[in-house]
Amino acid sequence: MAVSVVAFGVSVAAKQPAGPRQADRLPATIDRSATAKKHLLNIPDRKHAMNRPKGVGWCGESATQGALLFHGAYFFQKAINQAGKPQHGDLYANEIPTALRNLGMDIQAWPWRTVKMPLFTQWLRGRIASSVPVVTGMKIYPTKHPSWGLDHFVLAIGFQGDSVVFNTTWQLQQTFRSHRSSSSRPRRGSR
Repeated sequence: MAVSVVAFGVSVAAKQPAGPRQADRLPATIDRSATAKKHLLNIPDRKHAMNRPKGVGWCGESATQGALLFHGAYFFQKAINQAGKPQHGDLYANEIPTALRNLGMDIQAWPWRTVKMPLFTQWLRGRIASSVPVVTGMKIYPTKHPSWGLDHFVLAIGFQGDSVVFNTTWQLQQTFRSHRSSSSRPRRGSR
């Protein structure tokens, strides 16, 4: 299975008590603290809720739940799903930011149609270095739904060298080498 990260990312931060809202704009400069060699947030992987609708994975819901828990906010995956007002049984890339805003979180979204992987990776590392997890998307099944830009959401929680560490939502942490595809096979856990 080839894994490629697409440039979709939503960083999740707790609401700031006061001040102007900067959450939806990219920073004027990218945080240079991302030049560190290793940074890992202590966020365990979350599996998909057992009460999800039949035929959907709820990977976006479980990745989002992990980010929310990191900030001390607990929501059932069903509540996360409903907060995104999905048009399908599970959250799509354009619905995850809506869910997070509706649940009271500040977000910063990468313009996911802008596929400039080196810049995206630098932004992602900067967010993680600032202790802000990032819900991001991947294309892991290239021949299934080939028109989809991504087919799985994960939670980016760290980096080591030139690799990003993420929770798969399959009860497994995985690393992905930046700017390349990975041929490693994540072991599937119960969904």
